[in-house]
Amino acid sequence: MDEVVIYGPRISPFVEKVMRGVALKGLPHRLVESGRPPRTPARTRKVPVARIHGETLYDSTFILRALDELQPEPRLLSGDPVVAAAQRNLEDWSDESLSWCIFAVRWSPPNAAATRAELARLRGRVPRFAFDWLMKHWIGRQPAAQGMGRLPYGVLLRETAARLDDLVTLLGDRPFFYGNRPCVADLAIYGQLRTACRGATPDLHDRIQARPSLTGLMARLEERTGGA
Repeated sequence: MDEVVIYGPRISPFVEKVMRGVALKGLPHRLVESGRPPRTPARTRKVPVARIHGETLYDSTFILRALDELQPEPRLLSGDPVVAAAQRNLEDWSDESLSWCIFAVRWSPPNAAATRAELARLRGRVPRFAFDWLMKHWIGRQPAAQGMGRLPYGVLLRETAARLDDLVTLLGDRPFFYGNRPCVADLAIYGQLRTACRGATPDLHDRIQARPSLTGLMARLEERTGGA
C-alpha cells in the first residue's frame, strides 16, 4: 500500500488529529512539516494537506473520511447513523469552537511571545522580518477578528475551562467519547488538548491536568497510536 504523506507542522492540532488517525489505522505514512506539497495551489492555507494514492486532500475532517474509505477498520465513524451524527457533531464542535478558545489563549498577551518562539522553528527559508510580520499581523490577530481574542484573559480562561468541563461530562466513565474505541471526535479533541498542553500555554496545561478523565483519554489514545 502506498504511504500516506501528510504536510503540515505537527504543532497544529489538525495535523496532530490526522497523524493520530493514520497511526490508528496502521497505515504507512510520512510527515513533511515544511514546504507545500506538489500541485497544491498557493492560495491554499489549510493544514494539513494529505497525498493519498496520488490525490491531494485538504481539511482534517475530509482527510479522515478518506482514510476510513481507504482502510475501513478500525472505523472512525459508527455504523449506527445516529451515533455517527453525534460523532461528527462533536468533531465539528472541537474544530470550530474549542479550537478558537485554545487559539485565543495561545495568542493572548501573556502567551503570544512563547507561541511565536514555538513556531519560529517552522520559519524555514522565510526571511525573519516577513515571518515576524506574518505571526504578529495575520495569525496573531485572527482570534480578535473571530471574537474570542477580545475577551479579557481571565474570562477567556474561564470560558475555556467551562468547555473542558463539558468534555468531562460528555466523556463520563467511558474510555472514549462513544464507547470502547476512538472515533473522529476523540481524534479531534485529542489534537486540541495536545496543543493546549504545550509549553506556550501553562495555564491551559494546568487546567487540563486538573481533569484526570481528559488526561486519561489522551493517554489511552496515545497507547492506541504509538505513544506521545
